[in-house]
Amino acid sequence: MADALFIDNMQRIKDEKFIIYFTEYGMTRFLQDGLFEEIPSTFYHPLTVKQRTRILHEIAQCCQKGAYRILKKPLNHLSENLRMALCGNTCSLTYQTNAGEHMCFAITEPFILQIFQDFLTNMDPDVYYTPEESAAIINRMIRQLEAK
Repeated sequence: MADALFIDNMQRIKDEKFIIYFTEYGMTRFLQDGLFEEIPSTFYHPLTVKQRTRILHEIAQCCQKGAYRILKKPLNHLSENLRMALCGNTCSLTYQTNAGEHMCFAITEPFILQIFQDFLTNMDPDVYYTPEESAAIINRMIRQLEAK
């Protein structure tokens, strides 16, 4: 099921259905422990080095095309607990409480959704790395992982 989801999501990215913003720090954490912060670890085991490498190669390609963007300062200092996803007519904000519980806040009000969409669509390019810089960062991480 994970492979099917991976293939489906990669197709959506290739079809330019969405753009993903993330931080170098978040990707470094994935590199180290093989877990996605967005998905509670109770649902799956850490990914193997081979699986991480495969995902990082795909992410590097997505960075080249501009679909994955690595945030620079000041946005890369946003709370690590906060995740935002815009999908269709919903914006979900998820975070983990100090007690370890995962909370989800769904925004469906059209005006607020439009504000988030406008913000992300018109984000100043200076707050994220260029596609070439992003791909270079991910390729450096791949080399680090392969050296282990």
